Amino acid sequence: MSQTSPAGGDAAADAVAAELDRIAELSTNAEGVSPANAKPASAAPPAGPSLEVNDWLARTLRLIDSLKKPDDTKPEQVARTLGIPLFEQDSAHRTTGQLVAAGTYSVWSDALYREHPNKWTVGLSQQSTGGKIDCLFPLETLRTHVLQLGYKATEGVIRRDGSEHALFRSPASNDGVIFVVEVKIQRTAGEQACIQEIEIDANTREEGA
Repeated sequence: MSQTSPAGGDAAADAVAAELDRIAELSTNAEGVSPANAKPASAAPPAGPSLEVNDWLARTLRLIDSLKKPDDTKPEQVARTLGIPLFEQDSAHRTTGQLVAAGTYSVWSDALYREHPNKWTVGLSQQSTGGKIDCLFPLETLRTHVLQLGYKATEGVIRRDGSEHALFRSPASNDGVIFVVEVKIQRTAGEQACIQEIEIDANTREEGA
């Protein structure tokens, strides 16, 4: 028995429905990837160990002490020096953990510069529980430590976004490498300078400091 075709309004409605189905199948997300083939979001890396605040500060300073050559900023070396495992996520290696009764910390090592694919940038940060501005890492603690290592300080740097930064540059190694430790500063209500984030780069003569 032959099937009759819908007529009039029914035919038009069916055509519209079919077109909508076709568009849904071909629709893409913002990156131009079909939803059916979209790459799933990367899972959050496993949590790092819970640390006391003083332990976290000591590990951070130990990492700075260890900086002798550019390879010391690679993820595996950073993880070994800090005693904190880093897990690959997208282009970076990172982890986040708890600061006991205080907040959280984060560590990452990433190859940020396309023109220098083997150049790794290290980042460390800490945040008080509930977003409070508690001084978990006083700037004075870092300043005193790195000046004893021969670093030169440039403080009171204001970026375009209005954030306050300080930069500490190591003496040049025999190979001409200068480590730049840049910190983003957060001020407490009493105007105490506290470190919010630290970024570490190993700059060669060609890259500048």
